[in-house]
Amino acid sequence: MSDTIWVAIIVALSSSIPTIVLAIINNWFQVKLKRFELSQVAKDKAVIDYLNSIGSGLLGLTYGDVENYLKATQILLYYFPNLDIELLNNIIKNNKEEGIDKKLEKVYPIIKQLSKSRKDL
Repeated sequence: MSDTIWVAIIVALSSSIPTIVLAIINNWFQVKLKRFELSQVAKDKAVIDYLNSIGSGLLGLTYGDVENYLKATQILLYYFPNLDIELLNNIIKNNKEEGIDKKLEKVYPIIKQLSKSRKDL
């Protein structure tokens, strides 16, 4: 083979290798970004489901409401393990004896913790 063919092969390889490496790195970051985005969506859904279960639990407190609240709490603790469990448990304790204002006062510290946890992300 002549020298020009070798030079052409080397130039072709040297121009395609950086493109391939760049595509691999770009795809890796895109996958990482998509995983982060899906994680954020799941966390947002967990918070929304939890807050909805608090609303129905504070008003009704039937067996189904308590069951939904406990499920939502478990999912919430999966995504936010640093939440204070005692605050979560206090929401449904003595729920029938209190008025709506007292019930809402129990919810505010949890919302503050969730908000702080969300900002830390």
